Amino acid sequence: KELVDVARSMPWDYDTHTENAARLFHIPTTAVTKTQRYLGKRAVHAGHYGMQGKKLSDIFLLDGYSVPEDESQELIDTYLEWRAPIVDVFQKGTRQLIMRDRAMTNVWGRTISFKYDRLSDELYRLGYAWYPQSIVPTIINQWGVRRLKEVAGTPRLHVHGHDSMLLSVKPKYVWEVMKHIKAHL
Repeated sequence: KELVDVARSMPWDYDTHTENAARLFHIPTTAVTKTQRYLGKRAVHAGHYGMQGKKLSDIFLLDGYSVPEDESQELIDTYLEWRAPIVDVFQKGTRQLIMRDRAMTNVWGRTISFKYDRLSDELYRLGYAWYPQSIVPTIINQWGVRRLKEVAGTPRLHVHGHDSMLLSVKPKYVWEVMKHIKAHL
């Protein structure tokens, strides 16, 4: 229930990445820096997708941050202890589904088959990532991009990111576009 409440909260009311960073770095939310928020966000996603400290440390290094492997692993472990349902429910359920059905189907009816794949941690990590990453872009497409033509001013879509859109619109239509996006996304 707590995770559902967090997911349903509005970003202007609650910043989950700042909250996570505060817990990971053992500091109050008001003391979280942009760097800590970023590192915390990366560590949390690493935990969601079954990543290990070595890989996370390498990713941090590519992004210009030097965080040793053991500290990276500690960030992941700290998050997963706090959010145990990620492992106990989501990851365990995903592994069971892959073992049983050798496939996964998302809420839009899209299916990925693992019929010929060897069961492994790497395959399970693919499954952890596939489900949310197959749903979010479709939400952006169905409830965002496709509905843009309903809005006055016909916003132009410049970039469709995994979980974002970059639009341009004449200034006089900005408010209408923002109301539309808020209502649909």
